[in-house]
Amino acid sequence: MLEKLSASIFSREVFHRSLYKRLALVVGISAWAIASFALAQIVVIALLQGLLQIDAISRDQLSSNVASVLIGTASYALMLLILIGIPALLTRRALTLKEVALTRLVEWRDYVIAIAGFVVYILLATVVMQLASYLPWVDIEQAQETGISSPSAPDLALAFMLFVVIAPIVEEVIFRGYLYAKVRKNLSAWATIIIVSVLFGAAHMQWNVGINVFVLSIVMCVGREMTGSIWPGILMHMLKNGLAFYFLFIAKS
Repeated sequence: MLEKLSASIFSREVFHRSLYKRLALVVGISAWAIASFALAQIVVIALLQGLLQIDAISRDQLSSNVASVLIGTASYALMLLILIGIPALLTRRALTLKEVALTRLVEWRDYVIAIAGFVVYILLATVVMQLASYLPWVDIEQAQETGISSPSAPDLALAFMLFVVIAPIVEEVIFRGYLYAKVRKNLSAWATIIIVSVLFGAAHMQWNVGINVFVLSIVMCVGREMTGSIWPGILMHMLKNGLAFYFLFIAKS
């Protein structure tokens, strides 16, 4: 009896130590993602300002719209380099396509899942945003800050590439690919879905947008868990951003 009791206590202690270790890893991964995002923004903006000050780039040639697109694109690239590249360099272990859930090409079922998921997202977001409207600190009508204002045709084409093509691919690789895989190794599916979605919402730094994309992320994470691929999420993300792009820039013109 004493041996069984001792073994039971020991197994619980091992379980708790294991749980604390896994939670610490998740906190560390999340903190590293946030730090990578912030550092990429700071470095890119500082670099652009430095180029302007030494007249390497002319202010007359660089409109605010183009600058916003350049900052956004460069920040995505640098965040990928910091978030994924530095750990890979330190551990001397290259990231594999399996770890970001891109082991195959897009399939027809990915389009079906993306469309179905988008419908589910719209329904859920309608309910959640309605509930969020009762929170005093959430302004549901607040316009999304994109850094793009009254774009001309060339600027519009650059903005389309950033918001509808580059952003969905890079954000899915980062959030539903890399981060999801890292957290999922340590926690259950639903715990992983919530953590990744909270980080994704927080990255948008605006309450109404953050809550909306939190719901979007939950649906995309479920698709990631079901299919083992981020393709449905990429397609759903492109569809969502494409519609937002149309209403923000095309419909208003």
